[in-house]
Amino acid sequence: LVKNWQEETGAYSVTTRRYAHPSYHAILVLKDDVVPLILRELRTKPDWWFEALKTLTKQNPVPANSTFEQAVKAWIEWGEKNNKIIP
Repeated sequence: LVKNWQEETGAYSVTTRRYAHPSYHAILVLKDDVVPLILRELRTKPDWWFEALKTLTKQNPVPANSTFEQAVKAWIEWGEKNNKIIP
């Protein structure tokens, strides 16, 4: 699902179009079991996982007006603090 989503939406400049992709929604259906996998993906290959993480965790550790890099860092730190990061 991740590969399909990235390949088919990687060229989109509007994140809402990426979030609307069927593969992204299929990932959300997998519930919070995929949070550690998404965080691992975010750590190794940063991408726009923020809406999925907010939806799945019902949390948002990212301060308003953060850059992409700051959002990645905030989610990784959240994952470490909450023992959601898999080695």
